[in-house]
Amino acid sequence: MCLNSIYVILLLLVLGTEATNFRENCRAALNRGRTVIENHVPAIVHGEMARVRRKINQRMDEMFKAEASFC
Repeated sequence: MCLNSIYVILLLLVLGTEATNFRENCRAALNRGRTVIENHVPAIVHGEMARVRRKINQRMDEMFKAEASFC
């Protein structure tokens, strides 16, 4: 009985380690993909994304001001 419980504990430790490695591998792959995109996407796309972000921020500010004046 004792050997079975030790086996289960060891199995859980191994599975936990593999899950952590999987998460780290996924995170690293996402970061590599993000880096590739940032380094290889044309400047026009970066400019367009910056314009979209500014527009969204402007609309959010307008919504916040409208809500603040409503109260």
